[in-house]
Amino acid sequence: MREYTPDRWKVLRFDHNGDVIDKVFAGWAGGYTTSDSWKLSSGISETEEFEDRYEFMNHSGSKYICRKSSEGMTGYQMQVFAGFQKQIEDSNGAATMEVIDYESESE
Repeated sequence: MREYTPDRWKVLRFDHNGDVIDKVFAGWAGGYTTSDSWKLSSGISETEEFEDRYEFMNHSGSKYICRKSSEGMTGYQMQVFAGFQKQIEDSNGAATMEVIDYESESE
């Protein structure tokens, strides 16, 4: 099982022709020798909440360990997200995407 601990994260809800799936949109800030990066999970199958974090199990078997204080997007993630929005717009209504405020959803 692969584990990921992103610097920033959001949950995105996709609906494609009635099939709804939530995915972790994870981002990491680069450093001096590396660039920023992102990853979109395969789809959340189970969520476990702890005091300081969520652990999202995914259909692929990977786990995303997401600190509650890190919910959000990096500048690079916002650029990638804009590309996602463009693809959704080009789907002519076959797909939708929603950003989930996970703290509000889990209360």
